[in-house]
Amino acid sequence: MDKDEVKSFLRFLETASWSELLDRQAKLRTILAVVANDNVKADATFCLRLVDEEIAVRVQTNALLRENRP
Repeated sequence: MDKDEVKSFLRFLETASWSELLDRQAKLRTILAVVANDNVKADATFCLRLVDEEIAVRVQTNALLRENRP
């Protein structure tokens, strides 16, 4: 992935809804299961890691917000 593609993907992560994140996560896992090309696998693994991190951060943030509600 080049710099512009990475920047675009990061923008997607910032604005994606839960359903969009989960959909992208599933699609990336499917890609990893069926693709043989090492470059494609590396890009998909990188993107999946970013999606997984975004989901984890959102889960943690939501948990903290629930804990601190009066």
